Amino acid sequence: MHIKRCLACLVCFQLLTTAIYAESASKSDTSELIVIDAYMPEVPPVSRTAAVYLKLKNTSTSPFILIGASTSIANHVMIHQTIETQDTVKMKHQSSVVIQAGETLELEPGGTHIMLMGLQKQAIPEKFEMNLMFENNATQPIQVNVRSRVNN
Repeated sequence: MHIKRCLACLVCFQLLTTAIYAESASKSDTSELIVIDAYMPEVPPVSRTAAVYLKLKNTSTSPFILIGASTSIANHVMIHQTIETQDTVKMKHQSSVVIQAGETLELEPGGTHIMLMGLQKQAIPEKFEMNLMFENNATQPIQVNVRSRVNN
């Protein structure tokens, strides 16, 4: 009888720790992801598109998967990768990008970047907020600085 009770307690303990581990693994915490130098080159007032560049440093032991972004200054935001062929340059939509554990991913001109489409017609401020969206419903608000093209 004592062995059956111990086995039942062991099974309950195993189920409880599995449930706690699953809960903690699915939490949406981006505190170990550092955003470095987020900026958007200044665009003419008639422009309906712009690109945002930044570095994402993952200081955790697990990868982060960026799946999108949003901001109030654009109607639509996508992750794009620049593809250069012999005489053309194209933008290809990326459904996600992975920031591996312990690595830094640079979203840069001529490479992967965040594309803002349908820019609002009001004047774009010197800095604005953007929300980065990750798998597991994690979000991280960031400040994006608008840089004069003269300073780029």
